[in-house]
Amino acid sequence: QMGLNFKQAMQATDVPTMQTKVQALIDLTASVQAYQFAPEKQQVFQQGLDKVAAQLVLVQGALAEQNLEKAKQLLGEVDGLKKQYHKERSPSLWQLIFGG
Repeated sequence: QMGLNFKQAMQATDVPTMQTKVQALIDLTASVQAYQFAPEKQQVFQQGLDKVAAQLVLVQGALAEQNLEKAKQLLGEVDGLKKQYHKERSPSLWQLIFGG
């Protein structure tokens, strides 16, 4: 659901459409923040979700200024955060073999 809203927000051609999709992302992020992850990953995931939430607030600010291009640039940074923290989600082959 988050991926779909992200994609639709990036493809938006007007501020109101993007605002709707960004608000959906904010709501979904908040619901994920309430999730209890594995204890050894909880802090890392919460840190990532906090960064995403903060970035989405910046996107909202750009949209409030009617700056669609700036909003898309800021939203693009969320994709980088997603990639960074999704690496933490699954153990690598080496982690499975050697632990850690």
